[in-house]
Amino acid sequence: YNLNSTSQKTEHPELQGTKSPNMAPLRLLLCSLLVAKAIGEDIVEGIVDDDAIGPNLPDKVSSRLNIHIPQSLFKDEGYKHREALFGIPPYGGSIAQELFYADSNLCDQEIDVHKGYPEREKDSKGKMEPWPSPFILMVDRGDCTFVQKARNAQRVGAAGVIIADHLCLCSDGKECTSSSPVQECQQSEPVMGDDGSGGDVSIPTFLMFKMDADEVKANLRQNIHVQMEMSWNLPRPDDRVEYDLWTVPSDEVSKEFQKSFKPAATALGSHAYFTPHTYSH
Repeated sequence: YNLNSTSQKTEHPELQGTKSPNMAPLRLLLCSLLVAKAIGEDIVEGIVDDDAIGPNLPDKVSSRLNIHIPQSLFKDEGYKHREALFGIPPYGGSIAQELFYADSNLCDQEIDVHKGYPEREKDSKGKMEPWPSPFILMVDRGDCTFVQKARNAQRVGAAGVIIADHLCLCSDGKECTSSSPVQECQQSEPVMGDDGSGGDVSIPTFLMFKMDADEVKANLRQNIHVQMEMSWNLPRPDDRVEYDLWTVPSDEVSKEFQKSFKPAATALGSHAYFTPHTYSH
């Protein structure tokens, strides 16, 4: 969903809304229905068991972010993060690849794949080798939408995107220093909504909190190779469709969708578990 219902500029370009209708609520709902349908079909065919449902994540945790190499960056409970509301995560699976830091916000169409960290071997012209696919790419937050960053990363072969936040959480206290000259801290991490153009983005995106992202970037700048894993849970089948609707009070598209979907929601009855989310600002 859009966090702003107009095209007025905001302090954070990545939260900039668009005037075009946003179909993110519909896409999220359809994804939930398709996942539930797929689970149901697998049960009928008798090919789903406890070990085949997905990564061993705690209950009510939909995804996990962790680092396996170097061991010093590994966390038992994984890294706190936020998931994007665009892209197509491999539910029930994971992406484990080497992490590269683009040393850029990745807003420009022309992306220099020969920069960043850790450094690679150089060719006869003195240019570093490009990021070797497949890889996970870490980029800095700011100056353009989350969708634009993910799309650009996808174009250069990234399997996943980690957006490194540049603002501290106010709860971090004096241990964290924000990179933004206009905002000292933020009360909570932003919701990475679709800007209305994210239908062509298929790779998943996580936002990593600043203190953790700074530590990871410091290791990469020292040319330490980092192996990162992004993993997703798949709810255990219970003959029930689970779906969420994310919206804002000013979202007229969502209101029309809710009216048109009412017969289907009623028909699902006790076979559905619906969770509404409203973002106010």
